[in-house]
Amino acid sequence: MSMDAFAAQLGVSQPTQSRIERAKRLPDALYLRALHEHFSVDINDLLSGAFESAAPLDPGEQTLLDNYRHSAPADQAALKAASGARAAAAGTKRAKAG
Repeated sequence: MSMDAFAAQLGVSQPTQSRIERAKRLPDALYLRALHEHFSVDINDLLSGAFESAAPLDPGEQTLLDNYRHSAPADQAALKAASGARAAAAGTKRAKAG
């Protein structure tokens, strides 16, 4: 993604985006909200600097996540139930998330 496209998604100009990236300007609340909405950035982690180190998603995992995020709420619930049932059957079920 180009800096122009990235800046546009966050509602700022390219020069403003550049200044934010170079720590010459602090992002405002609207910018942080846009980061959260467009890129699922956890604002608390961003502000505290306490990031959980997670392994990057492989392409198949990313596809599953994208499909989930673009599904209706009822379909998301069905996907959660199905994946939980499959993981439980395999003996690898993790704790429920929200």
